[in-house]
Amino acid sequence: MPLLIIGGITDLQVDVKYAVMLSKANSNSKLYIIKNMNHILKDVSTIDGKVNFQSYSNPDLVLSEKLSKVLLKFIKGQCVIFQLYILYFTVSYRLLF
Repeated sequence: MPLLIIGGITDLQVDVKYAVMLSKANSNSKLYIIKNMNHILKDVSTIDGKVNFQSYSNPDLVLSEKLSKVLLKFIKGQCVIFQLYILYFTVSYRLLF
């Protein structure tokens, strides 16, 4: 089963190297490193702790746009695989019965 691993360059809590390590440990993984995304998935262009942590309580900041694109791409890819499985089982069922 495919595994999506996402790391943010400006994440102060979990370094991107751990996302890379996880990706190397699973051959079915898809790794995406997102520039300017912090630990709570918001766009923050600095690793300055004060500025970065202020984003944690700022409800006006939206989720990373790049994250949304990565998630949609991954989900759409899984939908194609799921549709192929359904087609395969439907055809197999009809051939058997």
